[in-house]
Amino acid sequence: MEDVIIDVVVNGRVLPPGEIPAAVTRVIAATLTTDAPPQEIEHDGVRYWWAVRPCVYP
Repeated sequence: MEDVIIDVVVNGRVLPPGEIPAAVTRVIAATLTTDAPPQEIEHDGVRYWWAVRPCVYP
């Protein structure tokens, strides 16, 4: 798979990697594809949205 960037958003804010729960990371890893529309999961009462996009190097 090509290099990708995964944006995980809660309440309109993109989370840094250290703030994403492991359970959410596992779900994202299981659904990784660059052609999927943005997806969501609810974990511990918080709704997480994510989208995968190709990494473009300068």
